[in-house]
Amino acid sequence: MSGTTRRQLIISGGWAHPFERTTPFLADVLRPAGFESVIADDLDEAAAALADGQFDLITVYACWFGMSDKRYDAVRSEWARTSSAELRDGIAAHLDAGRGVLALHTAPICFDDWDKWPGIVGGGWNWQRSWHPQPAEMSVEPDGDHPIVHGIHPFNVVDERYTDLDVSPDVDVIAWTVADDRQAAIWTHSVGAARVVYDSLGHDERSLGHTDHVTVLRRCALWAAGATDAEVTASR
Repeated sequence: MSGTTRRQLIISGGWAHPFERTTPFLADVLRPAGFESVIADDLDEAAAALADGQFDLITVYACWFGMSDKRYDAVRSEWARTSSAELRDGIAAHLDAGRGVLALHTAPICFDDWDKWPGIVGGGWNWQRSWHPQPAEMSVEPDGDHPIVHGIHPFNVVDERYTDLDVSPDVDVIAWTVADDRQAAIWTHSVGAARVVYDSLGHDERSLGHTDHVTVLRRCALWAAGATDAEVTASR
């Protein structure tokens, strides 16, 4: 249990994922690491929360995007969203103040009308190339000795394997998913003084509740929120 309480805004909701169930589960996973979470289930609610107060961490665990492609004709009226100036300004101000972002699972799909978002995440969903198979067991292999993955051994988890994302050359890839090839799964980078982590895992509770992934998630959140290396590696 972390001795420091940090405020977290989780921007949630959107298409094709059970966020109404998995987002409270995520908040419960991160609570022992000292995170007090405010959950915003839509983008207007998120913009209002950012305008009302400061957070130590913004976690984007959502699937809100413009759905301009014809494949989304049947669901566009219910699920398509654009990112408002207020939301963008709130996230930008948070980063400018040196406070971090955890981008989780579907986050690179979000805000496809905001050209700065891929640079914040450190990569993006390429609509001509990126894809994922159905959830299945896959191997996650840590790489290096970053505090987030320090002492973490390869583990298997049931999840969606995000494949062929656009990944910035400036990020530090600290874990890969491995099948017939290796795909960048978790990476870190900085936006000014702010720390950013992207974790491609987290489709549902099978992944969010996996023992090793729980440790990684808590460490991702702590590191992005500015915790010391010692505090990050001590988290389990």
